[in-house]
Amino acid sequence: LDFVMIIGSEDEAPVAFDGLIAAVLPLVDVAEHDVRCRVVVSDHTSERFLDLCSGQMVCMATSASPFDDRHFVGSHAAGLLARSSAPVVLIGPSAPSHPPTDATEVVAAVSGELESNAVLPHARRLAEVLSIGVSKVHIDPESGTIYDTHYDQASDYLPESVHATMCERPANADAITALLVERAQGAIVASATHARNGLAWIAEGSIAFGAIHRLESPVLAVGPNIDGVVPAPVEVAGRDVIEVETDDPRSAASEVEERLAAGERGDEFRFVFAG
Repeated sequence: LDFVMIIGSEDEAPVAFDGLIAAVLPLVDVAEHDVRCRVVVSDHTSERFLDLCSGQMVCMATSASPFDDRHFVGSHAAGLLARSSAPVVLIGPSAPSHPPTDATEVVAAVSGELESNAVLPHARRLAEVLSIGVSKVHIDPESGTIYDTHYDQASDYLPESVHATMCERPANADAITALLVERAQGAIVASATHARNGLAWIAEGSIAFGAIHRLESPVLAVGPNIDGVVPAPVEVAGRDVIEVETDDPRSAASEVEERLAAGERGDEFRFVFAG
């Protein structure tokens, strides 16, 4: 597990480091592997964010909207999905601070486009890891029909399998997002997305991000570059990394402050909780 926070050059690194470690501490006891905390200093947040995260299995919060107080600001999540070769787990603004851990199934949302099937192997793998079933759900925007195919844990999880039940019921073609959110109550949604950003998002919208905005559960999203070529990392020259070594994580921020006060340069600060 690698927890990353990006701050600007004018921000207080010790304060950010202290806040990150405090947030991570409750997770350390249940983690089965090493947990690394990193505070990265950069005034080019978007570029540094993409460089750090592309090709990794990322979990992040998102507003699921390209607007902030009516101003267009874009979306780090959409930018990452457009580039990343790995799935991204997104937590929307409707998610509770203490989410339930008893998901009933994985709902794999697919459209009429062949590319949307790219989500199926990732939905299947997630269902296997969580030991729950998976449903392939398609909402036809033309006829307003929901096609819902369920596979339990004992099935072979092949989407083309005939060993499943299919049900149809009328749906409102203008409310695909609302229907998906209603159908996915108590489940984890997996969905492919075009990862549109900028004017394309404004003009054409995004069903996936619309659902993320309203769902209380995490969404496993896959972008157009899923399983593709991992983008080459951007080389950042002259970065100074400070490895914080202390037996007491609560004193890590103090160590950062002391080392900076002593004249040591730092563009990235790291602390590792041993698993």
